[in-house]
Amino acid sequence: MNTKSNPSNSKRIEWSSPLSALFSAKGGATLDGLLEAHFRKVEDLLWIFPLRIEELPPVRPFAYASEGLLFKGQGKILNVQSRANFWAKGRRGALLQNVSVHVKDLHSEEILLLRYFNCYSKKKKKLKGLELIDFSGEVTAAKGEKYLANPQCDALEEKADLAKVSEAPLELRIHYPTINGIAGKFIQKVIDKIPTHLWKEIPESLPEFIVEERKLLSKTLTFNILHGRKHNVPDWSEHLEREAKSRLAYEEFFHEQLKIYLRRKYFKKPQAQIFTSEDSYFE
Repeated sequence: MNTKSNPSNSKRIEWSSPLSALFSAKGGATLDGLLEAHFRKVEDLLWIFPLRIEELPPVRPFAYASEGLLFKGQGKILNVQSRANFWAKGRRGALLQNVSVHVKDLHSEEILLLRYFNCYSKKKKKLKGLELIDFSGEVTAAKGEKYLANPQCDALEEKADLAKVSEAPLELRIHYPTINGIAGKFIQKVIDKIPTHLWKEIPESLPEFIVEERKLLSKTLTFNILHGRKHNVPDWSEHLEREAKSRLAYEEFFHEQLKIYLRRKYFKKPQAQIFTSEDSYFE
């Protein structure tokens, strides 16, 4: 996950800054879509929670690829083949392709198939421009053959040392929702633009004594966990994720109870006016 932020903007961006501060001068369709969805400030992005967060296994030889499980491997692309999918159309009627990539394991002699469905031509061009790759995704099987469907794939930066890989911390794959037509991968890119120092300075919204008394997570830690910011939460786990969700649920309950209390205290019905009368009026 990319955690770098633009150094020229980091010093002046705050949680209260307008969302446009994270973008270039024009902003583009992503900014327009988020503004239309009523995300106005940088702090509003905190409330776009991932649909799910998955722990990626360490790099393994292809023999460890098992159906239905996540797998991460490294290999050399042997060939890239494509077939036009005449049953599907892309934006502006663009022809889409189904692409097959055969990859040879860098840690064994095995070969694994990667499949990409309904791709634009630029995806095929990108794959053809790669040689050694890191890839990860869920293993599927059909007709006795294992393959990864639409895996994440990047140019290989460094060949893994399998003797040490078990000691390395697990990576997280974060899946954000589509918002107003903006795909989750673009939502993540926007959230990754938030300056690193802000993730350590999320204002607390509960009284300190309540946080301590009930042993709640801090708001800073809560949002770092829920967004999978592993560089700030190296021991991230599903247990911590549940604790973070409980913290926000308690905060919501606390604020609702506070509103009820204040309404009862300050918004009282005015007393009715007292009228006096003489008995003769009723005779």
